[in-house]
Amino acid sequence: MPYVPPEALNQQLLDQRVDLYALGALAYLMLTGRHAYPARDYAQLRELWMVPPPRVQALIRRCRKR
Repeated sequence: MPYVPPEALNQQLLDQRVDLYALGALAYLMLTGRHAYPARDYAQLRELWMVPPPRVQALIRRCRKR
């Protein structure tokens, strides 16, 4: 669910931007250990997109302090 781009959910044409979105979602997970938008279903995913995820730098700093 966290890798579904807005274009796919809104039934728009898909192009290379969806690959970039998925790559960004994967990079966020690899750098922080959590999904930017940890949705369990499509409705929840739409809600989570309304709020920006925590910045990667803030999460990485928090991990280093442990």
